Amino acid sequence: MPAWLDGVEPPLHVEQVLACFAEGIFVADARRRILAVNPAFSIITGFAPTDVTGASMSRLEGVRMDAAACRSMWRALRSTGHWRGELSCCTSAGVQLPLALSLSAVRDEHAVLTHYVGVFSDLSERKAEEERMVFRAQHDALTGLPNRYLLGERLTRALATASGHAGPVALLFLDLDRFKLINDSLGHRVGDLLLRSVAARLQSLIRPADTVARVGGDEFVFLLPHVEQPDVPATMAQRIISAMAEPFDIEGECLSIGASVGISMYPADAADADMLTRNADSAMYNAKARGGNCFEFYTAKLTSRAVERLILENSLRSGLEHDEFFIFYQPLVALPTGRVVGAEALLRWSHPILGILGPDRFIPTAEETGLIVDIGEWVLRRACAQNSLWQRQGLRPIRVSVNVSARQCRPQLVSAVSSALADSALDARYLALELTETTLMGDVGDTLHKLKALGVQLSIDDFGIGYSSLGYLKRFPIDNLKVDKSLIAEIGIGDRNSSIAGATIALAHSLNLTVTAEGAYAAWQGRYLRERGCDLVQGYYFSRPLPPHKLASLLRDGRAVRLGPSYMRSDT
Repeated sequence: MPAWLDGVEPPLHVEQVLACFAEGIFVADARRRILAVNPAFSIITGFAPTDVTGASMSRLEGVRMDAAACRSMWRALRSTGHWRGELSCCTSAGVQLPLALSLSAVRDEHAVLTHYVGVFSDLSERKAEEERMVFRAQHDALTGLPNRYLLGERLTRALATASGHAGPVALLFLDLDRFKLINDSLGHRVGDLLLRSVAARLQSLIRPADTVARVGGDEFVFLLPHVEQPDVPATMAQRIISAMAEPFDIEGECLSIGASVGISMYPADAADADMLTRNADSAMYNAKARGGNCFEFYTAKLTSRAVERLILENSLRSGLEHDEFFIFYQPLVALPTGRVVGAEALLRWSHPILGILGPDRFIPTAEETGLIVDIGEWVLRRACAQNSLWQRQGLRPIRVSVNVSARQCRPQLVSAVSSALADSALDARYLALELTETTLMGDVGDTLHKLKALGVQLSIDDFGIGYSSLGYLKRFPIDNLKVDKSLIAEIGIGDRNSSIAGATIALAHSLNLTVTAEGAYAAWQGRYLRERGCDLVQGYYFSRPLPPHKLASLLRDGRAVRLGPSYMRSDT
């Protein structure tokens, strides 16, 4: 047993013991004047012992401790002899430092107060971590904007204040136009960089009282409390659209997007936060339906559209599993003979609730959910099988075109096409794949060359409305250029408009490409295209999309549905 435990004076002095503590310690007399401090005291506060010896304890009572809390502390010391809590002191550098302080009153054998002893530790790192945790819980990790949770809290407060006659509240739901295309084509890293730039630009638009939050992939919400003027929401929406219309420079790439904005107002459009959000979301989808890059206020009719979209999302996969999809075929007619030499496979959906749906009603939802890959493969296999069946029935062979989305255009597409051809025993030369110009923006060169090696034809669809570039035509093994119907519709509306279609045909021929014109609905368009040397045409003037058995009848006849004298005349 050590000698000092047997009544002998210990070898350690009090000062040595106190010096071992990482916590700051001070001793004060009954009049609250500091008598001594340990080294940790000076390390934490920056005050040397000579700076505080003889000074009042009020230095450590907390600059930010209010009078009521201070009185409560001294009452506890008088009644129990102990107090423990948090306060803030001012360091020698003038910095406010949060402390965890334990304070004890020391009395002699006669219960007379003689000293106070305080032990404290620095809480700044813990407080900073707590603040970081709170920030992470309330903000989007990618952009640093408020997230859905924090938006909900602020929206709840705004509605409560508005109920007290503080003025209406506006909620603007924003979805970026063409972001998914950029994200899928250029990769998620570029997409993330773009979202950060978008967030910074949106943040610069708001007033101090406003909130802009990121609530989804490319979805943002603006909360405008206390809307004093009725034109404020529309003005903000237009500012958002204008800001998003300016190109973004991302790693040297000039990227152009847009914005669709939906607006709902409290209390005019909704009675609570959830309804206000849903209505703004519905209004946004109405803006997208108008072509995007615009804003819409909420109307009650949009609710039914939102319900329809929800039905589509929930029933797409079951529709594929229950064979609810079917294909019509629109003839491709050779100019000037009028012979049917091909057909485009056009998907339809016999929905059990909504009836017969065209692709414009459900393909965007299929793209968003990712089911477009499964649906696209189903169309590919079914079209190959049907074309093979027509040939086995003795009909003249034609080429069937199948549309391929940007999401499908990946290495797995090669094996899917190869499998569809093998299973249907269809020669690859009778299959064409139609890709949009925007699909070619991605890293698809290797995939396209492998598809071409299979023997299928590759066609650029909707040429003239996207990112038309001669570079694509030279880099990729393209066989056919399909002129968009919007350019065909301009034929006959002034010489300049007509010449655009003619120039496109000449350009394609100079690159040894065949040309297909889609959307021809009148005889004069057919005549113009034939005179300009267009190779193929499709449109309602020649034939509407047909079920397989009606196209078979057309193939037996060998001509399009409508070829009359008004088409064959050469005078224009």
